[in-house]
Amino acid sequence: AMAQSYDDRFYVTAGGGVGFFDSDRDVADNVYGTLGFGKFISPNISIDAELWHDNPDLNKSGVSGTGLDTEITERNWELMSLSIVGRYHFISEGRSWNPYVSLGIGAQEHHDGTQTQPMALGFNKSRVGTDVVTSLGLGFQKDMGYASLRGEVGVRVDMDDEGVSDDYYTDGYA
Repeated sequence: AMAQSYDDRFYVTAGGGVGFFDSDRDVADNVYGTLGFGKFISPNISIDAELWHDNPDLNKSGVSGTGLDTEITERNWELMSLSIVGRYHFISEGRSWNPYVSLGIGAQEHHDGTQTQPMALGFNKSRVGTDVVTSLGLGFQKDMGYASLRGEVGVRVDMDDEGVSDDYYTDGYA
């Protein structure tokens, strides 16, 4: 039997960052949160299941082009996704931090609170759906003994083809 050269125990992650949303969503950039569960499956590859949530406020909540746009902060989008994310870590002997690339795919549920009717008719129901979401990121992981710290920037593509964008939304994150 050969000795294993990497730690293959399961781990739990928790994180937060800032989402930079596609202008077609017409929402403010916002803080998001994540929870994850993962494992290294080889010395350089880790696989995580990640739950991602954000609730950005709409910038405006009126019917576009009608002059009925109004500031309504209680209207928003809600985005929640569950993804499988793989990371390839560029590990170097003797270094406590290592860069990586990440690639993920999952399902994202959205509640789009965009106002689609004149306010005289009241609030419309949120548009609800679930679509495929993919992600691509670059980051680093710092070994801090028992725990590790990650920093990552990337892009998430929400394949929501019923929204304003007609095909998808491209959101950034850090």
